[in-house]
Amino acid sequence: MNYRRIQKSASLSRHFTLVELLVVIAIISILASLMMPMLSRALGSARSVACVSQLKQHYIGFLSYADENQGWLPKYYNGSKTWVEVFCLNGYSGVTYRQAWGYDGRNACGIWVCPEDARSLPGGSVNGGVSYAINNIITNTASGYKWYKMRQIKTVGQTSLIMDSWVADLSQGPYFIQPYTQLDRVSYRHMGKANVMRVDGVVKGYHEVEVPSSKDDPFWGYVQ
Repeated sequence: MNYRRIQKSASLSRHFTLVELLVVIAIISILASLMMPMLSRALGSARSVACVSQLKQHYIGFLSYADENQGWLPKYYNGSKTWVEVFCLNGYSGVTYRQAWGYDGRNACGIWVCPEDARSLPGGSVNGGVSYAINNIITNTASGYKWYKMRQIKTVGQTSLIMDSWVADLSQGPYFIQPYTQLDRVSYRHMGKANVMRVDGVVKGYHEVEVPSSKDDPFWGYVQ
């Protein structure tokens, strides 16, 4: 018996053949392609949860503002500053103005930047560097609008307060939305939904077809 030949044959049998190696690579590739969409959805869900958490932090700011201002909601613009600037300057946002728009770009914005916002932030103006917009219909003193105290809004479980927003040009602030001309500022970046924080503090994801274009809809909260 040729023991050397048997030993050599046994040694070769311990190694993958080229065909076997290609089969293993193909199986790994198929498994990876199946897992990538699941991983992407999981990451998207995690970023959406982080966005909801940030909106909840902002809600605390709204409650604090109302408590210090006879129950009023902040004006979207008070003649010199936007609600975003007022929140930062007075600590309602939980971060100082310097912390919110500091030196290290996107990370400096903290709770003002949605984790799913793909734009390069901040940029242009201060308010161009935020991912959220206030409902302009209930925070505007101009003719044809209303400015409300929180307790005056009867449809708190339906009326939006702030929501995911965006603008292509960062020199334009996406910090307020109204259904007439800025409805396209609503950003449906969370797997086709926009996170909307209502006046009751509940955050819900809305598809585009669920966001009405009429200010008379309870979503916008306007009351004659």
